[in-house]
Amino acid sequence: MTAAIKASLSSHRLQPLPKPESAATSAKVTPIDRKKTTLPSVSRGEQTVQMMPSPTQMPVWLRSLIEAQQASSILTLVLVAACLSVYGFTVYSQEKWQQESSKLNSLRRDERQLIAANETLKNQIAKLADRPGSGLVQPNSSQIMFLEPAPQRTQPATPAQSRPVMPQDTEPAPLGY
Repeated sequence: MTAAIKASLSSHRLQPLPKPESAATSAKVTPIDRKKTTLPSVSRGEQTVQMMPSPTQMPVWLRSLIEAQQASSILTLVLVAACLSVYGFTVYSQEKWQQESSKLNSLRRDERQLIAANETLKNQIAKLADRPGSGLVQPNSSQIMFLEPAPQRTQPATPAQSRPVMPQDTEPAPLGY
């Protein structure tokens, strides 16, 4: 069986490549004929390879595709920058919101503690007032004082301060609240 495999491998062996000759002797370049529309070619043995023409101007469709790619790249960068800035603003505002919310909660807690302390002090003062010998007396109606309002004073009108009298200005203003 191994003899059969060796025989099949020997029949499929690759033949060595011929030694390369110098480029001047092996390749034949055909001269460029300006009158022909075909491209110049390089021939080597049986194979002929045609040379590509040098590009002088890109086609319009290719140029428009390149411009569209550049425009979309710029638009993509702008959109990425906008998205990152919106994301950053969102994160910043949420962080700021949390800080202010914790401050508000702290202030509410402090307010509740102050209200409780104030009510405790009021309660202690009321208990002290009820004790005899504290020097505090219960209020009664005979000790209430009433004050009469002072007579109204009129100021002389100066020419710079004079203004026309409006109908709502004729109503008397209340003396106090």
